[in-house]
Amino acid sequence: SQMKPEQAFSLIARCNQLIVVGDRNQLPPTNFFQKRDVMEEEDQEIEIEDNESVLELADKVIAKNSCSLGWHYRSRHQSLINFSNYYFYENRLTIFASNRLGSEVKYVKVHDPLYRAGVNLPEVEQTIQVLKRQVNDEPMKSILIATMNQAQTSELKIALDREIQNDPQLEAFDSSFKSTLDGLDVKNLENIQGDERDVVIVSTVYGPGADGRVMQNFGPINKDSGWRRLNVLFTRAKHRV
Repeated sequence: SQMKPEQAFSLIARCNQLIVVGDRNQLPPTNFFQKRDVMEEEDQEIEIEDNESVLELADKVIAKNSCSLGWHYRSRHQSLINFSNYYFYENRLTIFASNRLGSEVKYVKVHDPLYRAGVNLPEVEQTIQVLKRQVNDEPMKSILIATMNQAQTSELKIALDREIQNDPQLEAFDSSFKSTLDGLDVKNLENIQGDERDVVIVSTVYGPGADGRVMQNFGPINKDSGWRRLNVLFTRAKHRV
């Protein structure tokens, strides 16, 4: 999904038939990975550029020979995909029915949040507590922690490593999924595409600063392709968010 067209052209030129598979509502190639080393301060105005994908270019040429998959297989409960299905897929996805009532999207209020320089430390602490409760309640379900930026990801990784060393139950959980595709991990918007877990814990990061005001600066999700990043984020979980 992160291959730029200029990297694909030499391969395309050598083939007799081409099949392009992708989702135009998810993240196209981006220069984020070249820029992230200088994104130490979230308040810095770093321009994130998204490039046209191979899929989008192919659409212009072979659109009449395209087809869409209609079945959504990942979400085990309709509440996990309802938002994306309505806003991004025009309700065209067919969703398997669940025998569980209510919603599998749970909200946790952060006590005394404080956002500064791209990091919300009170939220880091509460995210770890939510993780530990989930592990205690359902130790067989895999977990991924997702964040909105690289700074919060770094803080959460430090906090998670420290907690694994101090909590035998969390250490056992981490070991049970190690070296598998379902390993316990912390990722941010730009590198979560392609992942899936039973449970995804989202650290939304942004909130009031020391003066109590919430700045209208939400990083890459404010940009033109911000909705694509959110669509990726909202569709990673099989059982619960």
